[in-house]
Amino acid sequence: MEPPLTLHHGRFWSPSRITFDGASVGLIKLEAPFRYLGVDLTLTLDWRHQYARAMTLLAELGEGLASSPAGKRLTIEMEESCVLSALLYPCC
Repeated sequence: MEPPLTLHHGRFWSPSRITFDGASVGLIKLEAPFRYLGVDLTLTLDWRHQYARAMTLLAELGEGLASSPAGKRLTIEMEESCVLSALLYPCC
C-alpha cells in the first residue's frame, strides 16, 4: 500500500481515495497509453503507440485497396479521401 501524502492543512490522503461524482478515480501509469479523442497518448508524450496504430491502419487500408476491383483512377481517389483522412483525423 502506498504511504499517504500530506496536504497543506495537515490532512492525509491516499491516491486510492480520490473520487469524482462518487466514483473512484484511478491513477494512470506514465508509460501506459490511453485513448483521448482517438489518439493513443502517454503521460510522457510517447507517440510510439499511436504510430504503431497508424501503421496497422495504413496496412489494413492498403490491403483493402490492393484487393479492390476498382480502377486506378478510383483507387487514387479513394486513397486521397479515405486513407489520408483516416490517418490525419483518428477521432472521426
